[in-house]
Amino acid sequence: MFLRQTRIVMNPEDYDPTRNNTTSHEGADTNPAPEPPPTSEEEPVFKDVSTSFKDAVKEGVEDAKEAARDTIPKVKEEFGRGVHDVAYGISFLVAFGATLAREFAPENATRGAAEGRSAGRKAAEDFAAKQRAAREEPEASESEPEMV
Repeated sequence: MFLRQTRIVMNPEDYDPTRNNTTSHEGADTNPAPEPPPTSEEEPVFKDVSTSFKDAVKEGVEDAKEAARDTIPKVKEEFGRGVHDVAYGISFLVAFGATLAREFAPENATRGAAEGRSAGRKAAEDFAAKQRAAREEPEASESEPEMV
């Protein structure tokens, strides 16, 4: 004689803890029946979660792109204002200093500043001419061999 236990699945509202939920059958197997595999009804839940996650990521990317498109012009505008303010400050300082020096400096200082500007301009032009000549000279020496 073999005894078999079976599980009875019932509605939780009908559950009675005083009632014995096992029955014995003659000639039955003693191992309980295995749990059935998950039904295909459970799979759409995971598909919905996956789809929702992908949609959320796509929306996040689009929001980030839109925010960047809105932010870049503002950053350019602020950078332009900063460049303007720096250029304004430097120009103001140079003009203010030069005007003040011209008004309060003696005649010799004014003449010396003018001669210094002229000499500096000539030195810069000479230096630039030497650099241009040095760049052009190696091309000429490549075509003609040097004599030792």
